[in-house]
Amino acid sequence: MQPIYSELFRDIALSAQIAAVLFALQFSLIIFNEWRKQRTRSWKDIRLGWGSFLMLAAIHLVFFTIADFYSLGNIFGAPPATLIERVLWLRLGYITLQTGLLVLTIAVNRILAHRAFHFFSVLSLVSIVLSIVLPHDILRIVALAIIAPAVIVELLAFTYFTVKTVKGRMRRSVGVFFISFIAVIVGYGFTSDFAITALGPVSYTIGAMVIAAGCIIMGTTLPNITDFDEFNWWTSVRELYVLTRAGVGLLSVNFSEEHTSTMDTDSLLTSGGITGIREVLKKIMGTEEELQIVDQGTMKMLFAYSKHVLGVLVVTKPLETLIEKLSSFVRRFEVLFAGVLEEFDGNISVFAPAQRLALAEFTRTQEFTREKIVGT
Repeated sequence: MQPIYSELFRDIALSAQIAAVLFALQFSLIIFNEWRKQRTRSWKDIRLGWGSFLMLAAIHLVFFTIADFYSLGNIFGAPPATLIERVLWLRLGYITLQTGLLVLTIAVNRILAHRAFHFFSVLSLVSIVLSIVLPHDILRIVALAIIAPAVIVELLAFTYFTVKTVKGRMRRSVGVFFISFIAVIVGYGFTSDFAITALGPVSYTIGAMVIAAGCIIMGTTLPNITDFDEFNWWTSVRELYVLTRAGVGLLSVNFSEEHTSTMDTDSLLTSGGITGIREVLKKIMGTEEELQIVDQGTMKMLFAYSKHVLGVLVVTKPLETLIEKLSSFVRRFEVLFAGVLEEFDGNISVFAPAQRLALAEFTRTQEFTREKIVGT
């Protein structure tokens, strides 16, 4: 290969690496800013996990860029680095990336239903230690053969959990985010010594471009992840009420106190109040359109309707996942009790089985509970 082509491949790869660093930094700052704007900021917020990971991933790329480009010399007149110096930069890159993955795994574990996924946090800790003590020739093999597949498995678990529990745009965005993450890992494969040996210098250029493209796709996906609280949607649920169109309370569930009832006195009064609020607001607005959301400070009421009943979910945040879940619950309630609702005689005790259905839909263990309900 002529030198001019090698220099061309080098310049394209370097430009792609720098672009990837800048995009990762930008996206991490966007996420940190979203966390900063929260009224009640928490160190357990998943925004910090994703933001910290992207920040550390950008720093990791800086270390690798130094090792792969500047340590070779002939850039800015710098002399070539020794093998020990280059390996040092590579080790710093591995350590930084594994630290970012450790932060991310801890954040992701908080929203996964299966606590066994602490395995990935332990693996990240072990990887940090290995990045310090293993010879570089062995470390790069371990990174490709063990660490990279483990990261993919963890992301698959996170994506599966999200697809099973989160609704709407968030579900689609997480899918795209996962694909872009896989693209970044594939890009790293092309920049490995094994790929360069097999395909030549062009392999590194292709890998750097794929990494940059993956980072860009991640960034374009972030605006569609409307609210990271969608991942923890169950923490926003407070109470559920199911009423007839005439305002008769059929079911109430207090998720804050883990209390369920078909209808007690307080619940009946609350149901009547909800019906009154609904009618008054419709008259004030001069419309026959049904209410969708009522916002009152820290509490919101979400509404969903079917032929005979309406569902009201009291939440702290009007998340898209909860809006779709409420609509789904009301439709299923209508189907399950269609015959009773057609000839409703005032006996509300027949709706007691819907308590389990509500718990299955609006609690964290919903998937397992729903399977039991379907099984029975």
